Amino acid sequence: MTISDTISLNFEATQWWVILLSLVPCVINIGIFIYCYYFINRNRLTIIFSNFLLCLIIWQFGDTLLRITDSIKTAELFYRTYLLAIILLPAIGLHFTLSFFELIKNKYSAFVATLIYAPAVIFMVINLLRINQINLIPTFFGFTNTTHDLIEVFWRFWMSLLALITIAIQFYFYKFSIHQGEKNKKIAMILFFGYAIPSLQGITTQAILPIFMGIPEIPLTTTFATFFSFSAIIALKKYNLFDYSQTSASQQVLDIMSEGIVITDKKGKIQYANNALCTMLNYQRQELYDSPSYHVISADEKEKVAASLKSRLQGKIGRYETKVLTKEGKELNVSISASPFYDKNQRIQGSLRIITNITALKNQRKIVLSAMLAGEEKERKRFAQELHDGIAQYLTAININITSIGDNIPPIHYNTLQTIKNIVQETINETRSLAHNLLPKGIEKDLDSSLHHLVDGLKNVTSIKIEIQTLGKKILLSNSIKFNLYRISQEFINNSIKHAKAKKLNICLKYNSKNIEFLLSDDGIGFEVNSSENKGGLGLIHIKQRSEAINANIKFNSKKGIGTKLKLIIPF
Repeated sequence: MTISDTISLNFEATQWWVILLSLVPCVINIGIFIYCYYFINRNRLTIIFSNFLLCLIIWQFGDTLLRITDSIKTAELFYRTYLLAIILLPAIGLHFTLSFFELIKNKYSAFVATLIYAPAVIFMVINLLRINQINLIPTFFGFTNTTHDLIEVFWRFWMSLLALITIAIQFYFYKFSIHQGEKNKKIAMILFFGYAIPSLQGITTQAILPIFMGIPEIPLTTTFATFFSFSAIIALKKYNLFDYSQTSASQQVLDIMSEGIVITDKKGKIQYANNALCTMLNYQRQELYDSPSYHVISADEKEKVAASLKSRLQGKIGRYETKVLTKEGKELNVSISASPFYDKNQRIQGSLRIITNITALKNQRKIVLSAMLAGEEKERKRFAQELHDGIAQYLTAININITSIGDNIPPIHYNTLQTIKNIVQETINETRSLAHNLLPKGIEKDLDSSLHHLVDGLKNVTSIKIEIQTLGKKILLSNSIKFNLYRISQEFINNSIKHAKAKKLNICLKYNSKNIEFLLSDDGIGFEVNSSENKGGLGLIHIKQRSEAINANIKFNSKKGIGTKLKLIIPF
C-alpha cells in the first residue's frame, strides 16, 4: 500500500472558514519565514527563530489537513507527522528566548540545550514508534485527539511547562528589567504578548480542559498563533527585532568595517564573518557559518593558522601573513591581526581575526623587489666580468713577467721573488673565486650543476660535509628562480659554516607537478627564529626577500641545539 492510497482528502469535511482559520496564519508565517531567510543576516539567533517559524508552519499546515479529510487513517497519518513539529515548538521557543535575552553562558550552552531538547527528542521517538496511543474523533474543527494516554498527558504537561517558563522570562524583561532601554522594553512587550496569548490559549483548550474535564481539545492554537505572526512582523519591521541584543549590535558595527572580520570557536569553526570578508572570499554568509575556517586557508598555510589558533586560546595576540582561498579557489595574500575572543565572563571562547587583503601590495612589492634583485644580479655580473677580464688579466701578466726575470736576478733575491710570485698567484685565485661567486658558473643553464660547483669550491676551505639531492622530473626554471635559490643556498651555507658550527648540511631540490620544494638543513647549534635578536639579521632578511621575489612559501624551523631547516615551496 502506498502513501497515496492511505491519504483521503475531502474539502467539504468541514466548513471553508474553519479551514481558513489555520491556513491563513500558515501562509502569513511562510511569508515571515521567507523574509527572515533571505533578508536578515544569518546567525545563531535568526536560525533558532527560523526553526521556530518552520515548526509553527508545519503545525498550522497539518492542522489544516486534519480539517479537509474524513478518513481516520489519513487523519492519524497527518496528526503523527505534524506532532513532531508541535513537540519541538515549545523547546525552540524557550531556546530562542534564552538566547535573545542572552541568559545562556557559553560554558553552559550545551547543557541547557540538552536539557531543553532531550525530552522532546524522546517524545518524537515514542511517536514515530507509535508507542503512545491517540484517539481521533471528528468534530466541528475536524479531527481532534481525545486520548488520556499517560505518555500523551505527560508530554502536554512538559510542553506547557516550557511555554510558561518562556512567558515568565519575557514578562520579566518587559516589566521588571531595569537594564533595558525604552525600545528594548517595547520589543520584550511585543514578544511577550505575541507568544503568551496563543500559548495560554493552547494550554487551556488543548491541555487543561481535555485532561481534567474530559472535553475534546479545541484546536484553536494555530489560529491564535496569528497574534505571534503580527507581533513578529511589528518587531521585525518597526523595532528591528534582531538589532536588540548586544551581539547583534556589535555585528552591525563589524559589518561596516572595510577589513574582513572572522570569529571562530575553540574548534576553529566560523561563528561570524562580516560583509567585507564575504565579499573578499566571494562567499555567502550562511556558507561560511559553522564551517571549519581551515577550508578557506591555502593548503601550505594550514599548519601556521592552526598554530595561531592555539596561541589565541592561550591568551596571546599576534600578527602574521598567510594565504586564503576564494570560493573559486583563487589565492589571496592577507595580513591577519589575531586576538583571543572572550565571552562576558572574560573566558576565552575562540579567536577574533582582522583580515586585510594585501595581494595588490604584495604583487607591487614583488615587482619592485624582483627589479631590485635583477639589478643587483646585473651589477654583480658586470663587476665579475671586470674582475675576470680586467684585474685577473693584469695579475696574470704580472705573474708572467715575474717568472721571466727569475733567471736574471742574483740568487740572494730568488726566495723573495718566489714569495712575491706566490702572493700574486693567490691573489689571482682569490680574484677568480670572487668573480665566480658573483656570477655562478653555469647558472643560466642548470641550477643543479651550479650548486655542485658551489659545494666543490668549498671543499678546500671548510670541513663541513655537504650533500645535494635532486628528486623528480627536472623542468626548465626561470632565471629569477635559479638565481634566487642559488643566493639563498649561499646565504644558508655561509651561516651554517660561520655561526651554526655545523658538521653536515643537506640540500634537496624536489620537482613536483605543481611546485618545487627546496629544502636546506644542517645539524648545527640552531637559533630561536622568533627572537628579536635574530629577526632583524641580514641573513634572514635577504633569504625572506629573495623568497618573496619568487613567490615562495617559506618555513623556518630552528631551535637551539637541534639544527636548522629551511623549506621553500615555489609554485609554477
